[in-house]
Amino acid sequence: MRVVSSRSEISDILPDERMVHFAFRPSNTDLLELIRRCPKLGAVEVPHSYKKTISSAFKGFLEMQGVELLQGDVWGHRKDFIGHRLRRDLNSPSVF
Repeated sequence: MRVVSSRSEISDILPDERMVHFAFRPSNTDLLELIRRCPKLGAVEVPHSYKKTISSAFKGFLEMQGVELLQGDVWGHRKDFIGHRLRRDLNSPSVF
């Protein structure tokens, strides 16, 4: 499964990718671009809160394309947050 954390990463996805997790709220345009780039795509996974915002018409389109829309979370994919947190923790005085 490929984890995509920003729109700019969509252009880096290889055409043979079969499952993609969006760590951001994808627009219909983002989803269309993904389907165009990955003809073998079988599933797109988004967090629960994002899945509720995808229109039923677009869900139907995904179904017609043979792409399953899944909900789920992937932990550890936010490099920007993890790096910021690590830098902050390293610069803080120890509590021990």
